[in-house]
Amino acid sequence: MASTMCRNDLSMRLSWDDLSGAMFLIPSRKRLATIMMRAVLYAVAVLIVCADARAAGPGDFACIAPLSGTVYDMPVCVALPQEIIARSRSVLGDLRLFDDAGTEVAYALSVQTGAVEELVSWDLVESTQSKGRQSFILKRGRQGSRARSVELLAENGPFRKEVEIFSSNDGDSWEYRARGIIVDLRPLVNVFDTTLEIPAGTAASYLMVKMKDARTGGEDPCLGMFFRQLGIDRFRINMEPVALRGAFSRSDTPDRVVAVYDQALFTEPETYLDEEGNTIIDLQTVSLPIDEVAFSIADPYFFRPVELWVSPVSDPAASLLAGRGTICRIQAYDTEKTAIFFGQDTCSRVMIKVVNKNRTPLSIGQVALRWARRELCFIPQQGRRYTLYFGSAGVKAPGYTPGNRARIHPLEGDDYGVWHAGKVRENEAYAPNGLMAKRFKTLFPIGFSLLVVYVLGCWIIRVRGRIPGSGPG
Repeated sequence: MASTMCRNDLSMRLSWDDLSGAMFLIPSRKRLATIMMRAVLYAVAVLIVCADARAAGPGDFACIAPLSGTVYDMPVCVALPQEIIARSRSVLGDLRLFDDAGTEVAYALSVQTGAVEELVSWDLVESTQSKGRQSFILKRGRQGSRARSVELLAENGPFRKEVEIFSSNDGDSWEYRARGIIVDLRPLVNVFDTTLEIPAGTAASYLMVKMKDARTGGEDPCLGMFFRQLGIDRFRINMEPVALRGAFSRSDTPDRVVAVYDQALFTEPETYLDEEGNTIIDLQTVSLPIDEVAFSIADPYFFRPVELWVSPVSDPAASLLAGRGTICRIQAYDTEKTAIFFGQDTCSRVMIKVVNKNRTPLSIGQVALRWARRELCFIPQQGRRYTLYFGSAGVKAPGYTPGNRARIHPLEGDDYGVWHAGKVRENEAYAPNGLMAKRFKTLFPIGFSLLVVYVLGCWIIRVRGRIPGSGPG
């Protein structure tokens, strides 16, 4: 019996020794743990990619809108109406286009901001002053297309001037172009309008600008009260000659594209005063981009700072300050500014604060939210019908290749067709949990394989720790 135990012990020792001799092929515990950690991180990355890369189907979207048109086999553009923008999610990233065969169709989004206008600069070459009147000679910085407006750049204010514009090609003979009033109350208050329109435009090389004080017909007590509220001494206006340093014009190019804007009009917005007496305009949930906010106000005189507060959720307590601006009107000066540019992407909840600073609240009739028109561009095929799908929180923007986008989106000057979006309706095939279920089916085999690899790696590490090291010594 003793000899049997010795043989068993010897056999066990030989098998462990043989296995120990082969363990030089297995990494150390530390090295193996590092390899396992990298493998797990890689597998997690694969899971994330697989989760995001799964193409969404028609049943994954809550809303649909049929598209219609008569142009095929060339780029077409579809203006996206307010309802589609408001009910889509992820800043229009959940839009998908399918044909009647259920095939996803690549598209490109376009924003109708208009072409960048060419600016023409004018340099001051001469100025004269006599008996309260001033005259300036401006020379075009470079030749170009016809100037359709002139914005005078003054170094000092405040002033209110009557201005006449003349043009010349040689600097000797002059032709009348325009007349108007310019106002600049800076630095007393941020109110200025120093642009004059040139109805017929001009391609001349020189401009002559003649200025004199603009008088207000009669004494307007409301104007004096308005200045006193702002702390402005009206006698300081026009005390100093205007120091003009130049001007610039917007060109009237034949291929100039005018920006197209859509708007949502709130005729009776919810309005109340906060604890500090400021006017709060709560537009509730709009889910729209905001490039500009325009106000309809009855008051003849006002100057108010305005703040835009937006929130990604419906809770007003989560609102964040998105931008500031000012609105004003001076009736006696025929000057007003009742729109503010903000340039915000899709905002869920919108609140506007008009800072009154202990002054009487304004009579605000309506508020308009404006945004540059969004268009969807694609190439329809003859014999196919197309439907736009949207309204899915779990879908990200499609990853179409740049080559496809360049082919789909018509370049400036190219011919393109116009299609239209039909009435938005609920998607009867919508399965709210369908996207999650499909992702689970995709990820479960990968996750199970990852778990098996992890368990196997842990077992190898434990075995490696139980085997004695081999080698001399």
